Amino acid sequence: HIIPGEPLQIFKRVAETYDGEALALVEQQEGNKSEVYTCGGCFMGITAESVNLLMTKDDIIRCPNCTRILVLGDSQEI
Repeated sequence: HIIPGEPLQIFKRVAETYDGEALALVEQQEGNKSEVYTCGGCFMGITAESVNLLMTKDDIIRCPNCTRILVLGDSQEI
């Protein structure tokens, strides 16, 4: 498969910043009344809207804090 230019450039830029660690898993935390999501790279909060976009779109969604590319794990049923 050929990766389109723009996503590949984003990946390369982020990977360079974090010594090859361009991706971060979205981690689901147990909250009081609602589920809380965090970036597995910097552990800052991720909005439910961002998680929904990850599940429904093919767009690259990045952590607003560390800029890593967010991904859902294979076993995550968010």
